[in-house]
Amino acid sequence: MAPNIFYRGVKMFLIISFFSFFFLAVGMLIFPQFASAIGLIIPFGGNILVAVPCTNGLLITVGPPRPGVFLYQPGVSVIHENFILKPGAKVLGIAIPGGVCVLPVPILAEGTIWKAGVSLF
Repeated sequence: MAPNIFYRGVKMFLIISFFSFFFLAVGMLIFPQFASAIGLIIPFGGNILVAVPCTNGLLITVGPPRPGVFLYQPGVSVIHENFILKPGAKVLGIAIPGGVCVLPVPILAEGTIWKAGVSLF
């Protein structure tokens, strides 16, 4: 009788864990400001200072007011407006932590662009 109670408890724990994770993930998508508060989303914005082509995308360096080095990766990143990441243009968006620009030497990025909008000039 005891093993049956044990398995029932494990099953209940797994069900509660699954639903907790599910609601947490849905909540992060609905309320991204909370995801940003715990470090899952990195906001960025400013002039694009440098754009370096990689084998897996484009590495951009963004100047102030929200500077950083970010990776544009086709298929992952969504670019709105003018769709051109070039030096001198202004960019505003959000990124997810991590990213590697693959050249002969890998270059680490602060984040991989998730969504961004780009100005014409």
